[in-house]
Amino acid sequence: MKGEPQPADRLADDIPLGRTGRPEEVAATAVFLASDRSSFTTGAELCFDGGLVQVLSRSEPRKAGRGAAAHDGVRPTRRRSP
Repeated sequence: MKGEPQPADRLADDIPLGRTGRPEEVAATAVFLASDRSSFTTGAELCFDGGLVQVLSRSEPRKAGRGAAAHDGVRPTRRRSP
């Protein structure tokens, strides 16, 4: 409905950078990784989330509120070392 925040807008309230990412931002990184310019890049893990995972991994379980529904119950998992 008109005037109601969209899901992406509610999520943006919780993102440290204050907005959702743009497709061209993800595309530029993918182009870099596919190019010869990334030839010395190994074992990198990139998060395209504006810092949201960092906030969620350090926070207590969220209470219902604006923006909370977009990621309630979803917490990042850590990889175990071999």
